[in-house]
Amino acid sequence: MATLQLFGRKKDRETQRGQRWLQERRIAFSFVDLDQKTLSPGELDSIARAVGSHESLVDTHGAEYQKGGWAHRSYEAREELLEHPGLLRVPILRAAPKATIGFDEAAWKSLAGMT
Repeated sequence: MATLQLFGRKKDRETQRGQRWLQERRIAFSFVDLDQKTLSPGELDSIARAVGSHESLVDTHGAEYQKGGWAHRSYEAREELLEHPGLLRVPILRAAPKATIGFDEAAWKSLAGMT
């Protein structure tokens, strides 16, 4: 089984929920705090391939998206995500080459090899 990586922010409730879920099931994972370390272009592209597109990684309900006015302008999702990592939807759980965005228990079980 591939090593699980959890990308998120320590203060984000959904990320905390995902960490708790993994820990309660004693599933080994490495945590990447996106406030401390940003995704490399290769990591971003790999996750985007797994979830369908760079656009699906943009958190259109997040504070940074709202404050930045992205709803009212056109932008290149990949470039903006690299420049403004606060736009990323989190948590992201990855077992390369697969990944899922947000806390989805069924998808997380599948990635963790529980199904």
